[in-house]
Formats: sequence, C-alpha cells, structure tokens
Amino acid sequence: TIGDFFKAYQFEELFPKRNSDLAHAAGFWDYKAFITAAALFVPRGFGTTGGKEMGMREVAAFLGHVGAKTSCGYKEAP
Repeated sequence: TIGDFFKAYQFEELFPKRNSDLAHAAGFWDYKAFITAAALFVPRGFGTTGGKEMGMREVAAFLGHVGAKTSCGYKEAP
C-alpha cells in the first residue's frame, strides 16, 4: 500500500504550512485523510502498479504536482 512507503513524517515535511492561517482548507489535509483518499484509487492502480519503485515514483509525481500547483496564498509554494 502507499502507506508502506510514504510515511506520516514525509507528509509533514512536504506540507508544513498546510494548516497556516492563509490556507483556505486549514485542518482539512492530514496524512490519514491522504492515505484514505489514495486507497480509493488503489483498485485503479494508483501507487501499486509496476512494483514498489514504480509506485513510489507515481506517488512522488502526484505529490510534486500538488506541491507545484498549490501555494496556500503565498506568491509561490513554500
């Protein structure tokens, strides 16, 4: 599963300002919610197709996209 290779501490490091006062959805994003939502897409192969390394790459690409497209009100994503 995605939780086997993407841990809570990594989520915290990637999104440290997700609950700042400027975040429009403060309190919404947390590790448990991400893992729960990601599990809905496991039947479609999200993060589980092609072995562990490929799954890690797929999740990393998704998180990179999220990080690049979100900014929590800052001029650029922190």
